[in-house]
Amino acid sequence: MLQLTQSNFKRKRKKRYAPMLFIGVPTLLAIIYSFILASNVYFSETLFAIRQSDASASGGKGSGGGLLAGLAGAEIAFDGFALRDFIQSADALEQLEKSTGFARRTADRGFDPIYSYSSSADLDRRLAAYRRLVSIRYSLTEQMLTMSVGAYTPED
Repeated sequence: MLQLTQSNFKRKRKKRYAPMLFIGVPTLLAIIYSFILASNVYFSETLFAIRQSDASASGGKGSGGGLLAGLAGAEIAFDGFALRDFIQSADALEQLEKSTGFARRTADRGFDPIYSYSSSADLDRRLAAYRRLVSIRYSLTEQMLTMSVGAYTPED
C-alpha cells in the first residue's frame, strides 16, 4: 500500500512540472527577447486607393466604350496586384537603397535575431529584411493598398 502511494506521488510531481515546461519556458524566452534582444521598431501605416481614370472607365476614344467597361474592374485588380508585387520586389529595394540608403539605416542593429543583418549581406538577406519592415496588402473588394513601413528611429 505504501508503494502505491509513493508511485502516485511521483506521477503527480511529474505532472506538476509540465505546465512550467510548456508555459513558463516560452514565456521566459519571450520576455528575454522583448526586453533584452529586440530592437525598437516604429511602424507607420498608409492606405492607397487604386482608382480608374475617367478616360479608361468610358473605354477611351474609339475603343468600343461599353464593350470593355466590364473588364475595367479586372484591370484595376491587375494594377493593384502589380503595384503590390513591385513594392515587395528586389527592384524596389535597389531603388530605395539608391535614394535613401536603406541598408545603411537598417543593417547591424545589435543582437536582434529577427531584424538584424550584416551590412555586407547578399541581396536575398537584405530583401528578407526589407520585407520584414515593409509589408503591403491589397484588398480587391475595397481596391485599397495598405502599406506598413517600419524604421528604427522615428525620423526614418
